[in-house]
Amino acid sequence: QRAKRILFLGENIRPSYTHFDASISFDRCNYLGRNIYLPLWMLEIDWLSKGANYPDRRVYSIKEFTSRKEYSMRHRIPKAVYIGNNSEPFRYSIIQHLKNKDLVDVFGSQTNPIADKIELLRSYRMTIAMENSMYPGYITEKGMHAYIAGTPAIYWGDNEENNFFSNNKLFKTIKTSQNLNEIECIVRETISNENKICVEPLFRKTELQNNFYEVVGGLRNILREFT
Repeated sequence: QRAKRILFLGENIRPSYTHFDASISFDRCNYLGRNIYLPLWMLEIDWLSKGANYPDRRVYSIKEFTSRKEYSMRHRIPKAVYIGNNSEPFRYSIIQHLKNKDLVDVFGSQTNPIADKIELLRSYRMTIAMENSMYPGYITEKGMHAYIAGTPAIYWGDNEENNFFSNNKLFKTIKTSQNLNEIECIVRETISNENKICVEPLFRKTELQNNFYEVVGGLRNILREFT
């Protein structure tokens, strides 16, 4: 009866406390100390150096996200790639438009499964990294995958608070007000590049560590009655 019931939410859904005492979610609101902010992008980092990988990709050390890199585009496929299954309307319209122009290849677990997501991204000159929905704090793994693969990306998501994507030149952030022809031009320009690209660090090391300690501190506060 004294069990602490903690709900983990990965998608854009508000936490409910009808059957739970606390939550871990993308929601930035702390709901009187009951919610811990943990967006899905944080789960792409091997915080404790355990090497516990996902079935279709590795997790990476902090160093991979805090160092400058160079990538050659010359031998990559001169198209964009999209990996996913959810038919979010804005994203779906872009994918269909680009497919009609033969500018994108589409993969997904329900349509065209892949063995290694990051290696697939590394074989293309661009990727479509758009969230399932737009809401403050809702940032999934999509942008992180583009970064670790060194693949320029069209990104649509939490642009206002998500500075680490919108401020990095690897990402071409778009808005719903842009028409399909404008987005097509961005894709054509990007996939025509055969030169090396320089990718600046996505984070500062201290910034990442602070995010981790905030989560740990939140969990300690919730579980304090058991210590």
